[in-house]
Amino acid sequence: MSNLELFDMAIMALLVFLLCIISLMNQKNLMERIAIAVDWFIIPIFIGRLIGAILYESLPAPLSVNPTKGDFIEWILPWSILETLLILSVILLSWLEVKRQKNDKEATKNNSIRAIAIVFISTGPAGLLAITLTLYHTIKNEQVSELGFIVPAIIFPIISISNMIPSIDGFGDNITLIIGLLSLLLCALTVPMKKEIWTMVLAIDAHLMLYTGILWTGLFTTIYLPIILISISTVVWVVGILQLRRVLRVWGLFDLLIAIIASLLVLGSTMLNPSILLISLIVLAVELGFVTWLSLSNEEELIKD
Repeated sequence: MSNLELFDMAIMALLVFLLCIISLMNQKNLMERIAIAVDWFIIPIFIGRLIGAILYESLPAPLSVNPTKGDFIEWILPWSILETLLILSVILLSWLEVKRQKNDKEATKNNSIRAIAIVFISTGPAGLLAITLTLYHTIKNEQVSELGFIVPAIIFPIISISNMIPSIDGFGDNITLIIGLLSLLLCALTVPMKKEIWTMVLAIDAHLMLYTGILWTGLFTTIYLPIILISISTVVWVVGILQLRRVLRVWGLFDLLIAIIASLLVLGSTMLNPSILLISLIVLAVELGFVTWLSLSNEEELIKD
């Protein structure tokens, strides 16, 4: 079976969706059951998509589909049907979250996992909608661990959409770097905004996205490498001092060591250039001096920590 002839996939998706609707008929506690029904729609398709793509190559690989080019019956129509059903599922899940909030019920868990599954099934639009709405509900409900999963996944629907819109193809690396920088900035802002619950997850996401962005964009071969790594170290270290978190302080020191070693190993002769070396030493001295001053200013609290 060719992975370009997917009319059977559309029939299967419609049947699964129909069975999920039938399972809800004459049932009580619909709010809980609708979420379960949506899961039963998403999970089989997600598993089938992965198995079909990886083991049998009967389906295209996730994030690589252009649903606008191909035979209408065997390609465009199946992807359009699947995307429509996924969008309906996302809207339904978002509506459920709003209803749960109005009824003062506990927020749904594992929304980020659902969203990521939809991203890997979707050709782009449904995945982007799922990520956006999940991000909104996650922040509103203060689901910290959920945010940690959903932020790195932002890049995936953009990659999918780039298959349809060639003009945005190639921006994934820059977007990854921007997400990392925003995560680092938000991590720093948790101090004045007194949102300590988000600090750790934002620090993790900032590291993940910035390191990925540095490698993806090729910035690791430029002078931007030490600048970004020193920035990560400074923010994490300072936040660790101000929020009295020993883990972050140790992490910031470790980041500084990585910045020094990586810069010397990767840039080599560039870093040993007298002018650049002087600037680097000044920056290093400023960071260490600032951290030391901040530590002394909060000495009593840090001793207790």
